[in-house]
Amino acid sequence: MAPLTRRHLMLAVPCVAAAANSPQILDSHVHFYDPERPGGVPWPRPTERTLYRRVMPDDYRKISKADVIVVEASPLFKDNDWIFDITAKHSFVKGLVGNIDPASPDFAANLERYTANPKFLGIRLGVPKAADHIGKLVHLANANRTLDLIGDARMYPLAAQLAAKYPKLRIVLDHLPLAEPDPGIQALKPHKNVYAKVSWILRSGDDTLQRHREALDELMRVFGEDRVVYGSNWPVSDLIAPYQRIEDTAITYFKDKPLQKYLQLNSQAAYRWKR
Repeated sequence: MAPLTRRHLMLAVPCVAAAANSPQILDSHVHFYDPERPGGVPWPRPTERTLYRRVMPDDYRKISKADVIVVEASPLFKDNDWIFDITAKHSFVKGLVGNIDPASPDFAANLERYTANPKFLGIRLGVPKAADHIGKLVHLANANRTLDLIGDARMYPLAAQLAAKYPKLRIVLDHLPLAEPDPGIQALKPHKNVYAKVSWILRSGDDTLQRHREALDELMRVFGEDRVVYGSNWPVSDLIAPYQRIEDTAITYFKDKPLQKYLQLNSQAAYRWKR
């Protein structure tokens, strides 16, 4: 069976077709950068030929009409402001998951500064960094912002620990499903403030949805229909497949489930982005 296209989706899902005049997809994981801007970019490197190019909102608009959340991939603190300039110019860019280092003595002050901007949705941390600074994440919880976690299966016990310690902190686990299953994911089932971001279904150019259906089914059993969100990981996804194939693969899996929750509503619950 061929993957569903956007046209098939509009015909097959009346609730989506009924609201065709408003955006129905929120892509919760994209990166924007421009190697040609003054100072260049710390990532990607020039040797990464597929990725080392201009990747900006108008480039995204050529491949998708979805709204987006930008996840900052630059380690430079000042680049958060560069993305904020983008959010101010493009209404479909709903917000930024930024890069603020909890090891910095200015962590709390930097959070306070950015929470003045409603498009500041939270921060992303790798597992080691988050584990080393659990105490400081109280500031993120108190600011009503979201933590994206990225890493391997060590995310699971850490997310469970954080969710119990800070029940008001919303936590999103990036790039699920992982390549290898891990029973530790079961510990997240009762923690309603932990979300799964499905942003890595296809892992190679010849990959198929069927190879990962069991892993996706497990995500649904653990997180349920209210805690799974869509993300493309564009343009990194270009290393695997064209954007439309990434989107269509995800839609094909979720078409017989509460599709609008997965495509848009759950991300709004997780990140509190504004329409």
